[in-house]
Amino acid sequence: MRTLLSAFFFAFLLHGQNQITLSGGFACSVGGAACGQSDTAPTVGATYSHRVVSFVWAEAGVFAALQPTDVYINRFGTFPRDSHFIWAPFGARGTWPLTRRFEISAGAGGVYENFSIAENYGVGPFSHEGWGGYVTTGTALALDRKRHLWLGASSRFVFINRSSDRWLMFTGDLGYRF
Repeated sequence: MRTLLSAFFFAFLLHGQNQITLSGGFACSVGGAACGQSDTAPTVGATYSHRVVSFVWAEAGVFAALQPTDVYINRFGTFPRDSHFIWAPFGARGTWPLTRRFEISAGAGGVYENFSIAENYGVGPFSHEGWGGYVTTGTALALDRKRHLWLGASSRFVFINRSSDRWLMFTGDLGYRF
């Protein structure tokens, strides 16, 4: 049975087109405060996509916002907070080719969030996790004639249920299709 499932999985991967995308940019908290120095963070991520039908991709990935919290200051000094958000989005994306080498896209799906803070001083944010959703838009340009290497830009809005976590991400993307 395991062999049959493995064969089905690899046949699924080989049928159609696949893409691996590396992303980097910044995330901005929009959960009640304006975008500012204390609620922005550099963001890195990776996404795997599989073309399901002509212009629809199923995708799953992981993104991290590094050091999104401020430092903690009290009478004993200034203490940096070692914190990060991890988001694991999964969903679908529709692509619309405008020319042979340029396309736009939009998608939506679910997301799992894990916020981790290494040390807590009794005030401020606490570690938590939850489920929510995301919406995304993007553009991409093929860098080669065979359209294997793609350069693009994306925006993602992540919202988590049961918390006030609302993040807007802007990333530059480098994708490889095979």
